Amino acid sequence: MRRRSMLAVLAMSIACAAHAAGQQPVAVHTFVCDGSEGQGGCPNGGVPTSIILGSDGNFYGTASETLQQPEEAGGLVFSLTPSGTFTVLYAFEPGQGNNFPNGQDPVQLVEGSDGMLYGETDLGGVNNAGTVFRLKRDGSGFQVIHSFCPSCGDGYDPLGMAAGANGEVYGATFYAKISKCECGSIFRVDVATGKYKTVRVTRTAPSNPVAGRNGMLYWTVLGDLFIYNEITGKVQSINLKLPKVEHFPGTAAFLVFGANGNLYGIYGVLEQGSGLFEIQPDGSNLVLFPAIPNLFSGTTSGLVLGGDGNLWMEQSGAAAGYGQILTFSPTDGSLIETLTPFSQTSSVGGFPDDLISATGGSLWGLTSLYGDAPQGSVGEGVVFSLTPED
Repeated sequence: MRRRSMLAVLAMSIACAAHAAGQQPVAVHTFVCDGSEGQGGCPNGGVPTSIILGSDGNFYGTASETLQQPEEAGGLVFSLTPSGTFTVLYAFEPGQGNNFPNGQDPVQLVEGSDGMLYGETDLGGVNNAGTVFRLKRDGSGFQVIHSFCPSCGDGYDPLGMAAGANGEVYGATFYAKISKCECGSIFRVDVATGKYKTVRVTRTAPSNPVAGRNGMLYWTVLGDLFIYNEITGKVQSINLKLPKVEHFPGTAAFLVFGANGNLYGIYGVLEQGSGLFEIQPDGSNLVLFPAIPNLFSGTTSGLVLGGDGNLWMEQSGAAAGYGQILTFSPTDGSLIETLTPFSQTSSVGGFPDDLISATGGSLWGLTSLYGDAPQGSVGEGVVFSLTPED
């Protein structure tokens, strides 16, 4: 899996659950590359990394490559209608010396208050450390907003993005080199001017930021929850009081708002398992639901609110194999069920990489590899839909 989760170190545990036959993901679009696996080109992209629902009702996303070998390269931004019409909006092309001046390997996307798409790339740009870019939903008006710089202290190695209630776009980076500190950062893009600014340096990598309707931005760093006021710029820090094992504190991440308006996330404690937590938007009334035993490691897409009111999450790697979809109760944090539809031969591919809530209570997601493809070609990921059952 190419998209790196900064929370790969956060272990997720599950118990046995029934395999539901009635709610299974359905392939909507398959990314197809030429030639045998690992070789050839991907004119319509391969290895998708993110998908969002636009304000116009269409889906927008990124695929990390347009060329498989000799070096995975390029990538693109695409649109997809709910009925499955796929359009390439922008492809990242190499410049002189095989450098990608506008970015390479796009990994995140979000829609700003101006209706434009904002995204990040892992590589390329002036310093070959990635870029922040934007473009219109029809693919025109592409602009590089910022080139990440590992030695400049303003962040690099991008994580997630979020559209704030104040109309600005926020993002996170895994690193922000300040003196000898390999810290993380939260940054802001001014939608009106396109200017990039670091608003917070974190002592280590933050979780993906989540914007509330109350004008607050939320993220976690290890076992602390941070609440950032978008208007005043003030930050409140709340220790989640997670259990410790010897000198190793618990960690928390995967934030999402539930149907009741409260914030949910997942905490992990070394050797003790992982579980859900719930906290009100003002940081009060923290509830740590019981940890789930049978611990194993894996990368996840983060929690998503389903149309059934439950919390959903993808997971792949380690004991999850080609991937699975987990459903949790927001009432007691228990695992309701596990879906295992992913494989090398499945029509929905393998290694799920993103999951979002869509209209009508449905969920849409990505797998980063495989999927059905014509003879002589290879599937390099799938966009799928899933409708939760009440």
